[in-house]
Amino acid sequence: GYTLSTDFPVTSGAYQTKNKEAIAAAATKATYSYSGFVTKLNALGTGLVYSTFLGGSTEDGPAAVALDTEGNAYITGSTFSKDFPTTKGAYQVTNGGTTVGSSNAFVTKLNPTGTGLVYSTFLGDPNSADDPADGANAIVVDPSGSAYIAGSTAHSKFPATAGAYQTKNSGGMDGFVAKFNSAGSALEYSTLLGGSTDDYLESLAVDQDGFAYLAGWTYSTNFPVTTGAFQTKLKYVNGNGFVTKLNTTGTSLVYSTYLGGTGGSSEGDWDACYGIAVDTTGDAYVVGQTGSLDFPITPDAYQHQNLAFSAPNYLDYTGFVTEFNPTGEKLIYSTFFGGNGGD
Repeated sequence: GYTLSTDFPVTSGAYQTKNKEAIAAAATKATYSYSGFVTKLNALGTGLVYSTFLGGSTEDGPAAVALDTEGNAYITGSTFSKDFPTTKGAYQVTNGGTTVGSSNAFVTKLNPTGTGLVYSTFLGDPNSADDPADGANAIVVDPSGSAYIAGSTAHSKFPATAGAYQTKNSGGMDGFVAKFNSAGSALEYSTLLGGSTDDYLESLAVDQDGFAYLAGWTYSTNFPVTTGAFQTKLKYVNGNGFVTKLNTTGTSLVYSTYLGGTGGSSEGDWDACYGIAVDTTGDAYVVGQTGSLDFPITPDAYQHQNLAFSAPNYLDYTGFVTEFNPTGEKLIYSTFFGGNGGD
Protein backbone atom coordinates (compact mmCIF):
# COMPACT_ATOMS: atom_id res chain seq x y z
CA GLY A 1 0.00 0.00 0.00
CA TYR A 2 1.09 3.57 0.63
CA THR A 3 1.75 5.78 3.62
CA LEU A 4 2.18 9.44 4.47
CA SER A 5 4.14 8.56 7.62
CA THR A 6 7.84 9.19 8.09
CA ASP A 7 7.81 6.79 11.07
CA PHE A 8 6.04 3.93 9.31
CA PRO A 9 7.55 0.73 10.80
CA VAL A 10 10.46 -0.59 8.74
CA THR A 11 12.92 -3.32 9.61
CA SER A 12 16.67 -3.24 9.96
CA GLY A 13 18.38 -4.00 6.64
CA ALA A 14 15.21 -3.36 4.62
CA TYR A 15 15.66 -2.28 1.02
CA GLN A 16 14.48 1.29 1.70
CA THR A 17 14.24 2.68 5.22
CA LYS A 18 13.25 6.28 4.43
CA ASN A 19 10.08 7.82 3.01
CA LYS A 20 11.76 9.74 0.18
CA GLU A 21 8.59 11.56 -0.81
CA ALA A 22 7.97 12.84 2.72
CA ILE A 23 11.56 14.08 2.92
CA ALA A 24 11.23 15.83 -0.44
CA ALA A 25 7.87 17.31 0.54
CA ALA A 26 9.27 18.67 3.81
CA ALA A 27 12.03 20.41 1.90
CA THR A 28 9.46 22.24 -0.26
CA LYS A 29 6.90 22.66 2.57
CA ALA A 30 4.38 20.54 0.71
CA THR A 31 1.55 19.23 2.87
CA TYR A 32 0.62 16.03 1.01
CA SER A 33 3.03 13.23 0.29
CA TYR A 34 2.91 9.46 0.22
CA SER A 35 5.27 6.61 -0.49
CA GLY A 36 4.76 2.94 -1.19
CA PHE A 37 5.53 0.20 1.30
CA VAL A 38 5.77 -3.59 1.35
CA THR A 39 5.40 -5.45 4.64
CA LYS A 40 5.52 -9.15 5.53
CA LEU A 41 3.99 -10.20 8.84
CA ASN A 42 4.91 -13.41 10.61
CA ALA A 43 2.47 -16.30 10.63
CA LEU A 44 0.90 -15.23 13.94
CA GLY A 45 0.62 -11.54 13.10
CA THR A 46 2.77 -10.68 16.10
CA GLY A 47 5.82 -9.31 14.33
CA LEU A 48 7.39 -8.16 11.09
CA VAL A 49 9.46 -10.49 8.94
CA TYR A 50 10.37 -7.42 6.89
CA SER A 51 8.98 -4.00 6.10
CA THR A 52 10.32 -1.55 3.57
CA PHE A 53 9.37 1.66 1.84
CA LEU A 54 9.17 1.45 -1.95
CA GLY A 55 9.17 4.69 -3.88
CA GLY A 56 10.83 7.85 -5.04
CA SER A 57 10.57 11.54 -4.24
CA THR A 58 7.05 12.04 -5.66
CA GLU A 59 3.82 10.13 -5.08
CA ASP A 60 3.89 6.33 -5.39
CA GLY A 61 0.89 4.03 -5.14
CA PRO A 62 1.44 0.27 -4.94
CA ALA A 63 -1.93 -1.35 -5.60
CA ALA A 64 -1.41 -5.12 -5.69
CA VAL A 65 1.03 -7.85 -4.68
CA ALA A 66 1.62 -11.47 -5.66
CA LEU A 67 4.06 -14.13 -4.50
CA ASP A 68 6.01 -16.89 -6.22
CA THR A 69 6.91 -20.25 -4.68
CA GLU A 70 10.29 -18.92 -3.50
CA GLY A 71 8.78 -16.06 -1.52
CA ASN A 72 9.65 -13.23 -3.90
CA ALA A 73 7.03 -10.47 -3.78
CA TYR A 74 5.85 -8.88 -7.03
CA ILE A 75 4.34 -5.43 -6.62
CA THR A 76 2.52 -3.26 -9.13
CA GLY A 77 0.79 0.10 -9.11
CA SER A 78 1.45 3.61 -10.35
CA THR A 79 4.12 6.21 -9.66
CA PHE A 80 4.73 9.86 -10.41
CA SER A 81 8.37 9.61 -9.28
CA LYS A 82 11.14 10.08 -11.80
CA ASP A 83 13.48 8.42 -9.30
CA PHE A 84 11.28 5.42 -8.49
CA PRO A 85 13.84 2.60 -8.12
CA THR A 86 14.54 0.57 -11.26
CA THR A 87 17.17 -2.04 -11.99
CA LYS A 88 19.78 -2.40 -14.68
CA GLY A 89 18.47 -4.28 -17.71
CA ALA A 90 14.83 -3.74 -16.78
CA TYR A 91 12.30 -3.28 -19.56
CA GLN A 92 11.80 0.48 -18.97
CA VAL A 93 14.06 2.46 -16.67
CA THR A 94 12.60 5.94 -17.25
CA ASN A 95 9.25 7.28 -16.08
CA GLY A 96 7.73 8.80 -19.21
CA GLY A 97 5.48 11.23 -17.39
CA THR A 98 6.93 14.70 -17.92
CA THR A 99 4.21 16.70 -16.17
CA VAL A 100 2.90 16.77 -12.61
CA GLY A 101 -0.29 14.91 -13.51
CA SER A 102 1.30 12.12 -15.52
CA SER A 103 2.28 8.72 -14.13
CA ASN A 104 3.54 5.35 -15.31
CA ALA A 105 2.77 1.90 -14.01
CA PHE A 106 5.56 -0.11 -12.40
CA VAL A 107 6.40 -3.72 -11.65
CA THR A 108 8.89 -4.56 -8.89
CA LYS A 109 10.15 -7.96 -7.77
CA LEU A 110 11.39 -7.86 -4.18
CA ASN A 111 13.61 -10.62 -2.79
CA PRO A 112 12.28 -12.95 -0.03
CA THR A 113 13.98 -11.01 2.78
CA GLY A 114 12.83 -7.57 1.65
CA THR A 115 16.40 -6.38 1.41
CA GLY A 116 16.82 -5.95 -2.34
CA LEU A 117 15.21 -5.73 -5.75
CA VAL A 118 15.42 -8.65 -8.14
CA TYR A 119 14.09 -6.35 -10.84
CA SER A 120 12.05 -3.18 -11.09
CA THR A 121 10.65 -1.52 -14.20
CA PHE A 122 8.27 1.18 -15.34
CA LEU A 123 5.53 0.43 -17.84
CA GLY A 124 3.91 3.27 -19.74
CA ASP A 125 4.24 5.83 -22.46
CA PRO A 126 8.01 6.48 -22.33
CA ASN A 127 7.85 9.98 -23.86
CA SER A 128 4.61 11.48 -22.66
CA ALA A 129 4.24 15.24 -22.67
CA ASP A 130 0.61 15.29 -21.55
CA ASP A 131 -1.22 14.64 -18.29
CA PRO A 132 -2.94 11.24 -18.67
CA ALA A 133 -1.92 8.52 -16.27
CA ASP A 134 -0.87 4.91 -16.59
CA GLY A 135 -1.62 2.77 -13.56
CA ALA A 136 -1.84 -0.94 -12.74
CA ASN A 137 -4.42 -2.44 -10.39
CA ALA A 138 -3.71 -6.18 -10.42
CA ILE A 139 -0.83 -8.66 -10.68
CA VAL A 140 -0.53 -12.43 -11.03
CA VAL A 141 2.63 -14.54 -11.23
CA ASP A 142 2.64 -17.89 -13.05
CA PRO A 143 4.80 -20.93 -12.18
CA SER A 144 7.51 -19.86 -14.64
CA GLY A 145 7.92 -16.48 -12.92
CA SER A 146 6.20 -14.42 -15.59
CA ALA A 147 4.25 -11.50 -14.13
CA TYR A 148 0.90 -10.46 -15.61
CA ILE A 149 -0.38 -6.99 -14.77
CA ALA A 150 -3.60 -5.20 -15.64
CA GLY A 151 -4.73 -1.61 -15.33
CA SER A 152 -5.78 1.46 -17.27
CA THR A 153 -4.13 4.09 -19.42
CA ALA A 154 -5.14 7.28 -21.21
CA HIS A 155 -1.85 7.63 -23.05
CA SER A 156 -1.91 7.41 -26.82
CA LYS A 157 1.47 5.64 -26.97
CA PHE A 158 1.15 3.02 -24.27
CA PRO A 159 3.54 0.19 -25.29
CA ALA A 160 1.76 -2.64 -27.08
CA THR A 161 3.51 -5.60 -28.67
CA ALA A 162 3.39 -6.51 -32.34
CA GLY A 163 0.35 -8.64 -33.13
CA ALA A 164 -1.40 -7.77 -29.86
CA TYR A 165 -5.19 -7.82 -29.84
CA GLN A 166 -5.40 -4.00 -29.62
CA THR A 167 -2.33 -1.89 -30.26
CA LYS A 168 -3.78 1.64 -29.95
CA ASN A 169 -5.89 3.57 -27.48
CA SER A 170 -9.47 3.73 -28.75
CA GLY A 171 -10.32 6.88 -26.79
CA GLY A 172 -10.33 8.12 -23.19
CA MET A 173 -9.14 5.55 -20.67
CA ASP A 174 -8.50 2.04 -21.99
CA GLY A 175 -7.64 -1.08 -20.08
CA PHE A 176 -4.33 -2.83 -20.62
CA VAL A 177 -2.87 -6.26 -19.94
CA ALA A 178 0.85 -6.97 -20.03
CA LYS A 179 2.89 -10.11 -19.45
CA PHE A 180 6.55 -9.71 -18.48
CA ASN A 181 9.23 -12.35 -18.87
CA SER A 182 10.73 -13.80 -15.69
CA ALA A 183 13.62 -11.32 -15.71
CA GLY A 184 11.45 -8.23 -16.08
CA SER A 185 13.51 -7.28 -19.11
CA ALA A 186 10.94 -7.74 -21.88
CA LEU A 187 7.23 -8.00 -22.59
CA GLU A 188 5.93 -11.36 -23.73
CA TYR A 189 2.82 -9.46 -24.75
CA SER A 190 1.07 -6.19 -24.05
CA THR A 191 -2.37 -5.23 -25.34
CA LEU A 192 -4.92 -2.52 -24.76
CA LEU A 193 -8.58 -3.32 -24.23
CA GLY A 194 -11.32 -0.76 -24.64
CA GLY A 195 -13.80 1.21 -26.66
CA SER A 196 -14.18 4.86 -27.63
CA THR A 197 -14.93 6.24 -24.15
CA ASP A 198 -13.58 5.35 -20.69
CA ASP A 199 -12.82 1.73 -19.78
CA TYR A 200 -11.31 0.66 -16.44
CA LEU A 201 -9.60 -2.68 -15.90
CA GLU A 202 -9.74 -3.51 -12.19
CA SER A 203 -8.82 -7.18 -11.69
CA LEU A 204 -6.97 -10.08 -13.27
CA ALA A 205 -6.76 -13.85 -12.88
CA VAL A 206 -4.71 -16.40 -14.84
CA ASP A 207 -5.62 -20.06 -15.22
CA GLN A 208 -3.30 -23.07 -15.28
CA ASP A 209 -2.94 -22.83 -19.06
CA GLY A 210 -1.99 -19.15 -19.12
CA PHE A 211 -5.29 -17.60 -20.21
CA ALA A 212 -5.91 -14.22 -18.59
CA TYR A 213 -9.35 -13.37 -17.20
CA LEU A 214 -10.10 -9.67 -16.84
CA ALA A 215 -12.78 -7.70 -15.02
CA GLY A 216 -13.65 -4.03 -14.90
CA TRP A 217 -16.23 -1.51 -16.02
CA THR A 218 -16.87 0.60 -19.08
CA TYR A 219 -18.85 3.51 -20.50
CA SER A 220 -18.19 2.39 -24.07
CA THR A 221 -21.04 1.22 -26.27
CA ASN A 222 -18.39 -0.35 -28.52
CA PHE A 223 -16.36 -2.15 -25.86
CA PRO A 224 -15.08 -5.31 -27.59
CA VAL A 225 -17.43 -8.24 -27.06
CA THR A 226 -17.55 -11.62 -28.76
CA THR A 227 -20.31 -13.32 -30.71
CA GLY A 228 -22.50 -15.45 -28.46
CA ALA A 229 -21.30 -13.80 -25.25
CA PHE A 230 -23.73 -13.53 -22.34
CA GLN A 231 -24.37 -9.78 -22.83
CA THR A 232 -23.34 -8.01 -26.02
CA LYS A 233 -24.81 -4.53 -25.39
CA LEU A 234 -24.12 -1.74 -22.90
CA LYS A 235 -27.34 -1.30 -20.93
CA TYR A 236 -26.50 1.81 -18.90
CA VAL A 237 -24.80 4.99 -20.05
CA ASN A 238 -23.12 5.48 -16.66
CA GLY A 239 -21.38 2.13 -16.85
CA ASN A 240 -21.68 -1.65 -16.96
CA GLY A 241 -19.15 -4.22 -15.85
CA PHE A 242 -17.27 -6.45 -18.25
CA VAL A 243 -15.55 -9.85 -18.16
CA THR A 244 -13.00 -10.80 -20.80
CA LYS A 245 -10.91 -13.92 -21.39
CA LEU A 246 -7.71 -13.30 -23.35
CA ASN A 247 -5.76 -16.02 -25.16
CA THR A 248 -2.29 -17.05 -24.01
CA THR A 249 -0.43 -14.81 -26.45
CA GLY A 250 -2.51 -11.66 -25.96
CA THR A 251 -3.53 -11.67 -29.61
CA SER A 252 -7.25 -12.44 -29.44
CA LEU A 253 -10.29 -12.71 -27.19
CA VAL A 254 -11.62 -16.11 -26.19
CA TYR A 255 -14.75 -14.38 -24.96
CA SER A 256 -15.77 -10.93 -23.82
CA THR A 257 -19.07 -9.81 -22.33
CA TYR A 258 -20.72 -6.89 -20.61
CA LEU A 259 -22.28 -7.57 -17.21
CA GLY A 260 -24.91 -5.20 -15.89
CA GLY A 261 -28.39 -3.74 -15.94
CA THR A 262 -30.08 -0.45 -16.76
CA GLY A 263 -28.79 1.49 -13.78
CA GLY A 264 -30.27 3.31 -10.83
CA SER A 265 -31.64 6.64 -9.70
CA SER A 266 -28.40 8.61 -9.49
CA GLU A 267 -25.29 9.12 -11.58
CA GLY A 268 -23.20 7.14 -9.10
CA ASP A 269 -25.24 3.97 -9.43
CA TRP A 270 -23.21 2.23 -12.10
CA ASP A 271 -22.36 -1.47 -12.44
CA ALA A 272 -18.71 -2.42 -12.05
CA CYS A 273 -16.67 -5.60 -11.66
CA TYR A 274 -13.87 -5.16 -9.12
CA GLY A 275 -12.58 -8.70 -8.56
CA ILE A 276 -12.22 -11.95 -10.52
CA ALA A 277 -11.03 -15.48 -9.82
CA VAL A 278 -10.98 -18.63 -11.97
CA ASP A 279 -11.28 -22.30 -11.01
CA THR A 280 -9.69 -25.39 -12.57
CA THR A 281 -12.66 -25.92 -14.91
CA GLY A 282 -12.39 -22.41 -16.38
CA ASP A 283 -15.39 -20.92 -14.61
CA ALA A 284 -14.87 -17.23 -13.80
CA TYR A 285 -16.16 -15.81 -10.51
CA VAL A 286 -16.76 -12.06 -10.48
CA VAL A 287 -17.62 -9.64 -7.67
CA GLY A 288 -18.47 -5.96 -7.70
CA GLN A 289 -21.21 -3.38 -7.26
CA THR A 290 -24.45 -2.72 -9.08
CA GLY A 291 -26.92 0.15 -9.03
CA SER A 292 -29.40 -1.76 -11.19
CA LEU A 293 -32.68 -3.31 -10.11
CA ASP A 294 -32.48 -5.52 -13.19
CA PHE A 295 -28.89 -6.73 -12.80
CA PRO A 296 -28.89 -10.32 -14.15
CA ILE A 297 -29.78 -12.68 -11.29
CA THR A 298 -30.32 -16.44 -11.62
CA PRO A 299 -33.58 -18.11 -10.45
CA ASP A 300 -32.17 -19.91 -7.39
CA ALA A 301 -29.92 -17.06 -6.28
CA TYR A 302 -29.34 -16.29 -2.61
CA GLN A 303 -30.68 -12.71 -2.94
CA HIS A 304 -33.01 -11.56 -5.69
CA GLN A 305 -33.44 -7.89 -4.81
CA ASN A 306 -31.19 -4.86 -4.67
CA LEU A 307 -32.16 -3.89 -1.12
CA ALA A 308 -30.37 -0.55 -1.31
CA PHE A 309 -33.32 0.79 -3.28
CA SER A 310 -35.56 0.24 -0.25
CA ALA A 311 -33.73 2.90 1.76
CA PRO A 312 -34.17 6.69 1.32
CA ASN A 313 -30.59 7.44 0.37
CA TYR A 314 -28.58 8.18 -2.71
CA LEU A 315 -26.37 5.07 -2.41
CA ASP A 316 -28.61 2.77 -4.42
CA TYR A 317 -25.93 0.19 -5.13
CA THR A 318 -25.25 -3.21 -3.67
CA GLY A 319 -22.77 -6.05 -4.09
CA PHE A 320 -23.05 -8.98 -6.46
CA VAL A 321 -21.39 -12.35 -6.96
CA THR A 322 -21.56 -13.98 -10.41
CA GLU A 323 -20.15 -17.22 -11.83
CA PHE A 324 -19.71 -17.61 -15.60
CA ASN A 325 -19.38 -20.87 -17.49
CA PRO A 326 -16.06 -21.53 -19.32
CA THR A 327 -17.28 -20.02 -22.61
CA GLY A 328 -18.69 -16.80 -21.13
CA GLU A 329 -22.06 -17.53 -22.70
CA LYS A 330 -24.17 -18.12 -19.59
CA LEU A 331 -24.29 -17.70 -15.83
CA ILE A 332 -23.87 -20.64 -13.48
CA TYR A 333 -25.26 -18.39 -10.77
CA SER A 334 -25.61 -14.68 -10.04
CA THR A 335 -26.84 -13.06 -6.85
CA PHE A 336 -27.14 -9.69 -5.20
CA PHE A 337 -25.29 -9.52 -1.90
CA GLY A 338 -25.93 -6.63 0.46
CA GLY A 339 -28.24 -4.75 2.79
CA ASN A 340 -30.36 -1.60 2.65
CA GLY A 341 -27.45 0.83 2.47
CA GLY A 342 -24.75 1.25 -0.11
CA ASP A 343 -22.61 -1.90 -0.46
